[in-house]
Amino acid sequence: MIVSFNIAFEIIQEFEGNEAGARFASIVGSLLRQINSTTSEGLRFLNRAKLLYETIGDNTQLAECFMEISDVYWRQGMYKKALDNLASEIDLLTKQKNLFGIMISEEKLSHFFRNLSRFNESQEWSLRHLNSAIRAADERMKGLYFLDANLNYAQTLIGLNFWAKAEKHINFAERTINHLDVTDEYKQRLILEINHMKGYLSVYRGQFDQALTYFAKRKEYQRQLVPNSPIFSRFLRAEATLYRNLRNFPLAIRTIQPLFQSKDSLNPLNVVLLAELLALHSHESQALKLLNRAEKVFLKWNSIHGLSRIYLSMGYVHLLMQDFSKAQKWYQNSLDITKTDLADLKVSIDANLNLAYLEMEKGNLKLAENHCTLVEECAMMSGSKAFILDSNILKANLWLDSGNDTAGINALKRISKEAEELEIWFIQQKANFRLNELK
Repeated sequence: MIVSFNIAFEIIQEFEGNEAGARFASIVGSLLRQINSTTSEGLRFLNRAKLLYETIGDNTQLAECFMEISDVYWRQGMYKKALDNLASEIDLLTKQKNLFGIMISEEKLSHFFRNLSRFNESQEWSLRHLNSAIRAADERMKGLYFLDANLNYAQTLIGLNFWAKAEKHINFAERTINHLDVTDEYKQRLILEINHMKGYLSVYRGQFDQALTYFAKRKEYQRQLVPNSPIFSRFLRAEATLYRNLRNFPLAIRTIQPLFQSKDSLNPLNVVLLAELLALHSHESQALKLLNRAEKVFLKWNSIHGLSRIYLSMGYVHLLMQDFSKAQKWYQNSLDITKTDLADLKVSIDANLNLAYLEMEKGNLKLAENHCTLVEECAMMSGSKAFILDSNILKANLWLDSGNDTAGINALKRISKEAEELEIWFIQQKANFRLNELK
């Protein structure tokens, strides 16, 4: 098939010119990039189209090419290249004064940084996106843009652990629904998205009973959801995370399993969650089997993003198995692969955090301190209050292991109090558990 496309491209370009060749390459590239096994070939065609659009000076189509190329690099985990292409796209759109295109690019950039747990940068682009939605000239679509932008901003605020502010923007979005000129079916999907966001927020806020009421809505509209669609995946991941927090591992496993009906679809977030749930439910061999299968697939796809998360999860499973040397190896593998590109801060934080604790167990306090410094740096860069407080717990434990009990205990008490005020229940629980061990 690829050979035929290459021959067709050469014939079209030779006999019909660069414009026809660019259109053909763009269409083929767009189709191929959506299939994991042909993503690399899709990228080649898109790059051909990009060069031709640059040659003929078609900046509108060139901006579209930059967007699609950035998506390919994102899926491969080549974040620097993805960001470079997104920046080129928004630069072209700004020169064209394409306000709609700029708004969409601002949303993509906010997603880009949020998915890397770079919430400070995501907040900047989320706010720009929200302001663009408010200023949108299309009165018929303005409400929908406003709703989408508020939900997008709320997601970033959740990452920053600003619960009350996130809730306010979710409520802004909800009040917009009845004023939209859309079908009833589409309104139901929007209501479903908002209930997912409310449930997601409740899980991270520790309000588990409230989260259950929001996730119950998913069952009412189950028939409207296409399996493995983004909203379906997000709903099931959030619901499974809730049951994980409630330590109901069998129910959590059953909740997320529908996302694995298609063998061709392997989302790293789904794989990692299911593997860790299996391990927590004492099915470590099944968890490792799932992760090994995913590793082979992500190596084939050249997905740095997927591999970094798989290696991190490998470390976690081996940690649960108390195989500390293998856990250390996999955590280091995760860090090594993230160093090849723009790092996913959550991966860097989790790997360094666990490596620090492993070094502390071996009495290597100097090495643990080095990892602690990296955790602190990444946490501050992220902007997440939870990450910052977790890095403070690590530092408190280092003080305790160094014999500075007073500093360690005082730090844990301060962290517990701050986490309570911020309603970051899992950090408060972690700090209190350590304090109770010291009594």
